[in-house]
Amino acid sequence: MLEAFPLSGSTNVPASITAEFGPCVRKCTVNPFDLVYEYDAQSDTVFVYGLVHQRMAK
Repeated sequence: MLEAFPLSGSTNVPASITAEFGPCVRKCTVNPFDLVYEYDAQSDTVFVYGLVHQRMAK
C-alpha cells in the first residue's frame, strides 16, 4: 500500500512518535501497531522507521 499510495498515512501522530522520529512522519495502522514512515516526494522514496505498539504511543 505504501508503495502505491505513500501519502495515505495519517500525519496525526502521537507526540511520543513525533519526538522520536521527527515532525514529518506519518503513521499507518497495522493493528495493534502503528507503522511509522516518512515519504520524500522529491526522490519518490518511502523510509520506514519502525513499528510502535499503539498502547505505547502517547
